[in-house]
Amino acid sequence: PKGSGKKSGAGKAAAKATPANKEIKPEKVKKKAAQVIVTVADVKRLEEELRESKTALNNLLTLVEAARGESAGAVAADEAWKVQMAALLALCRSCSRLMETGDLVPPGCVKPKEAGKGLNRQDIKESKDTLAVWMASTYKEVVNVALDLVQGEHVKGQLVAMRTVMGLVAREAETAAAMGCSPHVWTDGLFPALISSMLGSAHASQQMLHSFSERYLDLYGDVRYYAWRSVAAFCSKKLAKEEGAGGLGSSGSTMARNAYDFMCLIQIPPTQERKEGKGDEKKVVHVVSMDMLVAQSHALHTAPFDQSPAAPSTSTSSKKRSTAVDLNTKTVYCKAFSDAWMALMRVQLPADVLKSILIKLHTDVLPNMTQPLLLADILTACYDRGGMLSVLSLHGLFALIQNNNLEYAAFYPKLYALLDASVFHVRHRARVLKLMEVCLKTPLLPAAVIAA
Repeated sequence: PKGSGKKSGAGKAAAKATPANKEIKPEKVKKKAAQVIVTVADVKRLEEELRESKTALNNLLTLVEAARGESAGAVAADEAWKVQMAALLALCRSCSRLMETGDLVPPGCVKPKEAGKGLNRQDIKESKDTLAVWMASTYKEVVNVALDLVQGEHVKGQLVAMRTVMGLVAREAETAAAMGCSPHVWTDGLFPALISSMLGSAHASQQMLHSFSERYLDLYGDVRYYAWRSVAAFCSKKLAKEEGAGGLGSSGSTMARNAYDFMCLIQIPPTQERKEGKGDEKKVVHVVSMDMLVAQSHALHTAPFDQSPAAPSTSTSSKKRSTAVDLNTKTVYCKAFSDAWMALMRVQLPADVLKSILIKLHTDVLPNMTQPLLLADILTACYDRGGMLSVLSLHGLFALIQNNNLEYAAFYPKLYALLDASVFHVRHRARVLKLMEVCLKTPLLPAAVIAA
């Protein structure tokens, strides 16, 4: 195949991999891969050739070029766009079929026949399997093309690319489960890369974020859990790198706003108490039954991108295969939720983003955190920034004092320091006075605060 790194031996290695390929000459393969896609019908023809025979694997390269918009020829812009989107969807379906037949090994997986040798996706480059090396590099190109479109300016392109990547995520996870491998795609693979691409894009649209929420976050427990983990990793690594002496730059501020908007779309699932154990029965809080994405992987690859997938199967076995953690317990979700919000708030956020977080902190964030007291230092730092941030941070601190027994002796002195003539002329004076009333009337204060 073309692109394997060898000028003359790549086509021969591909031919050796499949007995049916013995009569295929490298010159013919190269000629096939150089063809220009002009219409959607050409895309369908190339995909059909891939479906019927493995001798047409070089069609993947042609489809990659078309998905990049480099192989449309001299056609109208509308037609070129249709060809680009059709090529992207054809790549998704083709790679999915190759994973299903075992010809394409997802990252982090081990081929059953190679399990004894320990040959996994990372070791493929060191092996002598030229076809496997070529398939790995080609699949990487497919993923990169899709992620580039997620970060593109065209909103519909973002939606199609996002759905395409999630289709590949489902197929990778399903393949890994069938092979008995760990869920690499969720923790270090394609799914975190998708979240990073969406949040790191300067052109991320609200339509894409809301579509992702409606199609995946609201429906599937594994997507919701690993989305929090991916946001935490994004904030800890990428946003931290953007942070300088004066805070986040323009690109970092955009990423922070995207991360905040995305976090607002992910909620802790509804819960119910169940009694477990014998004798002294223990109450355990479980989430109301949530489906898993892997259980309906087939529907993702057969339904058009603008339609919702069919209702998935929710068998216990599929749930256990799709993830390495127990996604039936509320504690697991709350831990991931807490890590994500903590990672976001540790960054020196722009004032508008921080203000939006503090407004909803005591109602939507603190009640669901596993260790809300960890935010005390962050809220104290927010108070030192002055202005409305001081008022909002004190509201969060008061919630910690009242509900989590925080011993913060300087709370009331800081509250009184906000009372000057200017407080009656600021835009949020009603919130200041309301906070003052609540703080002075509450009977729920730690003894240390009262003594101070």
